[in-house]
Parts: sequence; structure tokens; C-alpha cells
Amino acid sequence: MGTEDRIIIRKIKSHEEIVDKIKIVAKKLNDKFINKDEEVVLITIMKGGLPFATELMKYFDFDVSMDFVKSSSYYLYGKSGETKTSYEASIPIKDKNVIIADDLIDSGQTIQKITQILEAYMPKSITIAAMYGKEERIKTKYEEIYCWEKNPPGFLLGFGLDYDEKYRNLPYIAIIKEED
Repeated sequence: MGTEDRIIIRKIKSHEEIVDKIKIVAKKLNDKFINKDEEVVLITIMKGGLPFATELMKYFDFDVSMDFVKSSSYYLYGKSGETKTSYEASIPIKDKNVIIADDLIDSGQTIQKITQILEAYMPKSITIAAMYGKEERIKTKYEEIYCWEKNPPGFLLGFGLDYDEKYRNLPYIAIIKEED
């Protein structure tokens, strides 16, 4: 597509494979929210979770409203010590089922902070969905995390996953070279 070939080691998921994996996550969520009369709100963690959430909701068998939370824990060329998160409900979530959608759950600190913020709005339930989750490092009271793969194989980019705020638009997922 562009300059990403300089940093890519190998592509690990094509767009078609990504969609197939997202359909599996959607099926699990469809099974969970089988009672179609319950209200569900999909809250996407911006920016990385947007491509995943947009594709995921296409395969829901239930009605869903959408909202967004902005969070970032990475700066250029490194990780910050503190996660910055902001959420102002644009739709009410009290007594509704909430699905949080993200690209990657790494340490679990961001998810933990976001769930604490959302709990103050008194949703009926909170469910977490992501493309990838680093299982051994997730620190959240929400044990069931719907993702297509645990413990991703390296530093990833594409389909929402970025490197210095670039490459989120790639239709595939790749492993990149780590800096020396």
C-alpha cells in the first residue's frame, strides 16, 4: 500500500481471514444476547477498535446502538506510564448490555479503567470483545473476553492496529520489526 513494507516482517491475517474470525466472535455474542428484547450498546475504544467494531456489528443478530470512548496509552516511540481515557455518554447505557470493542487487550489496564468509568453509568452488563487478547497479562474482573486469538505473535499493525499512529487503514494484519 505504501511505506509499511519497510517495517513488516510478514502478514499474518488477510482481510478475508479477519472477516472470518470476526464472524466467529459475532456468533458468540449472538449466542450471549439471544434475548433480542434486551438493549445492547456497542462502545468502541477509539481509534484502534473502530475497524473491528464496524465489521463486527455487521454480523449481529440483535439491534445495537453505538457509542465511543477515547483512550490512549501509547505515544510516539514508546508507551506512556498512564492511560488517558475520556468518555461522555452520548446515549444512555443505564440498565443496558454494553459490549466494549477494541483491537488488542494488552496489559488490561485500559480495559480496567474503561470498565470502571462505564460502571458508574450503571449498565446491566459489560462484555469485552477484541481481535486479540494477551491472556496472561489481562487484569480485569471481566473474565470472559470474546476474542479470536489469545497471545498474538509479536508487535502487530493493520486493521486498526497502528505503529506511531500510521497503518491503521491496512486491510490485513502484519507483524512488524521491532526497533533495536
